[in-house]
Amino acid sequence: MAAVAAAVTVNPLRVWPGGPARSRRRRLCGAAGGALAVLAAVSAIAGLSGPLLESLGVSAPTARIGAGVALIVVGGRDAVTGPARAEPGLPGWKAAIVPVAVPHLFGPGLGVLAVSAGADLGPARTGVAVGPLWR
Repeated sequence: MAAVAAAVTVNPLRVWPGGPARSRRRRLCGAAGGALAVLAAVSAIAGLSGPLLESLGVSAPTARIGAGVALIVVGGRDAVTGPARAEPGLPGWKAAIVPVAVPHLFGPGLGVLAVSAGADLGPARTGVAVGPLWR
């Protein structure tokens, strides 16, 4: 379920935001770099989910419901406004971070999903569930 939710949240079609001036090779490298950055962020957030939820006094089932609500809100926004617009990118390899990783791959929906899945599955299993999405 976490893998399906992450696939819907990430929307792999957004990984390809490069304009026509960029070469295919640069777009592929940017997409791969962005995916690796997001996978590292998801794993880190999942690893901190237990202490985070404990400090907030939130149970794992409540976090799961919150993640569902966040995904519905983000999905509704995307359905109404369409995909995120390409933002001015950073030069060189930094373009994998902005605009590919943020905002095209990693947004509030995936962040909340990482906390919820990390509480349920643990960081390693969350990374395994989300990792195959970008291969």
